Amino acid sequence: MEVVINDTKIKYENGELFRWFCRSGNSDLKNPYWRLIKQSNTINGYKRFSIGEKRYFVHRVMYYLHNQEWDIEDSTRDNSIDHVDGNRQNNSIENLRVVNYAQNNWNNYHRNVKGYYWNKKNKFVAQIKVNNKKIYLGRFDLEEDAHNAYLEAKKKYHII
Repeated sequence: MEVVINDTKIKYENGELFRWFCRSGNSDLKNPYWRLIKQSNTINGYKRFSIGEKRYFVHRVMYYLHNQEWDIEDSTRDNSIDHVDGNRQNNSIENLRVVNYAQNNWNNYHRNVKGYYWNKKNKFVAQIKVNNKKIYLGRFDLEEDAHNAYLEAKKKYHII
């Protein structure tokens, strides 16, 4: 499977990404070849690589390889690629989907968040964030009840 990104041919084969080399400076190579793309990990756990001066995240390239009508250069908040299972190293196409910025945060950021906190009135307060606004879910005597209230609200408000 091949695509062209930033005037560079990229190929996915046997679980690896390769770059086509056919020029050296201003000259055409006599024997062009495919070279394995060296990837690095970001501090946030994403894989990325560079083509010239531009950096590309592997998950965005993998999604583009399978969905070439999608605009890989569009980095607006409505064009995020989400890892369904939350594992930023799992870039299989089955694990990738287009979401908006808020939806991407629901899946990744809130995966391990409790959704409640202990307040000064000796109660657990549950809340959830939707469209940058906190929604109060209630005050509870038991930690488990506060957590369950958050999980129920997550099913209602954080639908992808």
